[in-house]
Amino acid sequence: MQRNQIKLGNRSVEKNRDFLRALYGTNDLERARKWFDILDSSVSVARQDDPNMTLEAFLDLMTDSFHIVLQTGSPFQDQIRYCASNIREEPNRFAWVQCPYNEHNYGVVSSLFEQVYGQNIDLIPVPESLRQYHKQFE
Repeated sequence: MQRNQIKLGNRSVEKNRDFLRALYGTNDLERARKWFDILDSSVSVARQDDPNMTLEAFLDLMTDSFHIVLQTGSPFQDQIRYCASNIREEPNRFAWVQCPYNEHNYGVVSSLFEQVYGQNIDLIPVPESLRQYHKQFE
């Protein structure tokens, strides 16, 4: 298992949609939370739950300008977190998938990652600054 923060916004929109669909659709993640929220600065300064958003509606919104990150045990040591957002538009919409950072969940995420992107997640380089950050917790 490799602690990393992987930016996915530079990958194709189609692959990013496929990965979110796979993550959101799997029932194999232990203790996973999946949700959508929204930040409408004309209404609030805090994100609010977006109960009317669906996966398909969010996928339809996704463009190549979305900020998308997969965090595997970094910076939160005990979590795998995925977030996709249109932070350059109003209102800001977010899709989240979060689960414990453990071997089982890491295996599920790694497998889905390889199926969709055709890349072994463990071969993605970890930036040196991130390596140094995590050394303090070893």
